[in-house]
Amino acid sequence: MARSNSSQSAPAVEWGERVVVVGTSGSGKSTLARRLAAIHHLPLIELDLLFWDPQWRPTPGALFRQRVAAATAQPTWICDGNYGQIRELLWPRATTIIWLRSSFPRTFLRILRRTVRRAATREKICGENRESFRRSFLHRDSIILWMLKTWRGHRRKIPKLFEQPEHHHLRVLVCRHPREAQRIVDASLAAARISQRDP
Repeated sequence: MARSNSSQSAPAVEWGERVVVVGTSGSGKSTLARRLAAIHHLPLIELDLLFWDPQWRPTPGALFRQRVAAATAQPTWICDGNYGQIRELLWPRATTIIWLRSSFPRTFLRILRRTVRRAATREKICGENRESFRRSFLHRDSIILWMLKTWRGHRRKIPKLFEQPEHHHLRVLVCRHPREAQRIVDASLAAARISQRDP
């Protein structure tokens, strides 16, 4: 299994890959996945969009698996999300995993700012759903509470997943700071420009 600290090598994500971006809620998964998908015109698979139906109703497990299987049947894609119940559909087919492993303070501040903005602007997320101040700060399904509950567990669990034999084919890129994620974007932009000049 090829591993890389992106601060050292800044490898590019290229056309022809199947990439999964993982990390705690608020780590920047969706932002990075969208940027890389746009650079290489890769299909973007947002697991939250496949999982959450209107009114924040979770999709039944069997239907969620069907949606993920259909979306990942394509030869190339970039996917963001941590849903353990469909990991065996994603990781064996993936070529690259990008793990956004930011510190707790940085991740917490990021998700706090994002949540306040979304609640204030009432922007649509996960299809037709919207965050509210009540759901974000007073509800048991609060995304901030979820981040607080899962941050430490993700840090322990993800490296163990990389060690499993069925995942040894993966190229693993670890980003410990947003600058490292930006270096992957920059390297991908450079690779895309070269590809356009020399088809």
